[in-house]
Amino acid sequence: MPALYIGIDVGTTVLKAAAFDAGSGRVLASALRRLRVSAGADGTREQSAEALRGSLGAVIRELRSALKSCSKKVAGIGLASQGGSTVICDRRTGAALTPLILWNDVRHRPYMAQLLAARPKTYWRRLALRTTPGAGLARLLWFKDRAPGLIHHNNVYSGAGEFLFHALTGVWRQDAGNAVQTGCYDVPRERLARSPLDIIGVDASLIPPMREGHTTAPLSRDGGVLCGLPSGIPCAGPYMDHEAGYMSAAAVSRRPLQCSLGTAWVGNIVMPPEIKWRSPIQIVIPSPAGKGRLVVQPLLAGNAGWDWGLKELLPAGRGKAFEKCATVFDKAVLPHAGLVCMPWFTHGNHVSGGHGFGVFLGLNAHTPREDMLRALACGMCFEFHRVFQHLFAGRIFDSVVLSGGLGKLSWFQKIFSALFHPVPVLITVDGDVSGARGALYAFDRRIASTRTRGSPPPSEAAVTEICRRSQEYKAAFDLLLGAVETGAPITLGRNAK
Repeated sequence: MPALYIGIDVGTTVLKAAAFDAGSGRVLASALRRLRVSAGADGTREQSAEALRGSLGAVIRELRSALKSCSKKVAGIGLASQGGSTVICDRRTGAALTPLILWNDVRHRPYMAQLLAARPKTYWRRLALRTTPGAGLARLLWFKDRAPGLIHHNNVYSGAGEFLFHALTGVWRQDAGNAVQTGCYDVPRERLARSPLDIIGVDASLIPPMREGHTTAPLSRDGGVLCGLPSGIPCAGPYMDHEAGYMSAAAVSRRPLQCSLGTAWVGNIVMPPEIKWRSPIQIVIPSPAGKGRLVVQPLLAGNAGWDWGLKELLPAGRGKAFEKCATVFDKAVLPHAGLVCMPWFTHGNHVSGGHGFGVFLGLNAHTPREDMLRALACGMCFEFHRVFQHLFAGRIFDSVVLSGGLGKLSWFQKIFSALFHPVPVLITVDGDVSGARGALYAFDRRIASTRTRGSPPPSEAAVTEICRRSQEYKAAFDLLLGAVETGAPITLGRNAK
């Protein structure tokens, strides 16, 4: 009987699923659910875990309804999810005992100082190749203070992907990306580490075991009831969303830099075994596609800044935002000379304290809002290039693959193409389902590979001027934020261990 695969991509605000023909890889149907986020002035960012489980079942049932005239059998399910979020669950039933605390919830931050005081930075770098502890350790301390009864061997400290994978299969296991963000993964040895948990007095039994490669587990009876599918279907995952994103781009070229331009801006690249590098806030996990290690490099810029720009710099708001943006950028991609925006909208303020370090330099009495929007777009792209400049110069990647919502916009494509010239910039044509595709890597790498088109090559004049403006951005960055350790770019070399 002809077969199909179902890929699931759980983001921060949207849960997507798609069905792919097992022969051609063609998208047969897709569905999504918006995920409600509860936010508070104290830094709260959370969701109902049980509502998330219900959304998973509903979106797969919607797929099956769209395919009711299709006789194809479901041959496999792949699950990828945003990483770094937390829900404490009953180990036996999988029931959520807390809300899902999202990765961008900041209520744990006061506890980071306690962890940094407990061990020097060299300890954390040896453990995870980064200079700070995983946020999950601080969140565990936060839970111990507020609900100590939850820290119990009958419970599991889970991520969103782990929670949903258990809902599908009844199996607890986690991906390496989640373990790194929890703070208990030994990157050089590629295994869970007990010592970070000993620091905070938490037993290792609270942490799920590791997923082994691309092994699968069968859909359970309860999972089948949730999704309206027969039990026994092999399920792959859970994968970190950026791991799945990279797997979708792995076949595009020999060494792609996959760029996720979504809620958070992240660059994903496999570093070959012979290369030494260093980054202060990277997430490093075993490569899911070939030799080396996958570096998931978050940027201190993202769509929060762009959303602010659409709200504040386009007078009519977001209702007709795309058309108004197109009008602005059709006139010019670059702002007036000397105007620079540093888009650290979600980063701590290193001058006066507080949250947010978005900066405009070069404003004058005649600066129009349209130029501020152009400066914001350029600043976001310039920041991406700044972080990856040494890998670009060292020819570590041979293509740049743009995915995510802003990767669809022509002005972002033009800026990326000029900054990374002559490396080809490729656009995912099925970007809305590329994460769902990548989650199917365990079943068929051909099906998992995203479809792309090339961005038009930039003119020589565009390359010259955009790169000159990028250098101005880097000079301004070095002046204001050059001493901020978390802002350091990825560096290469003998001492970059």
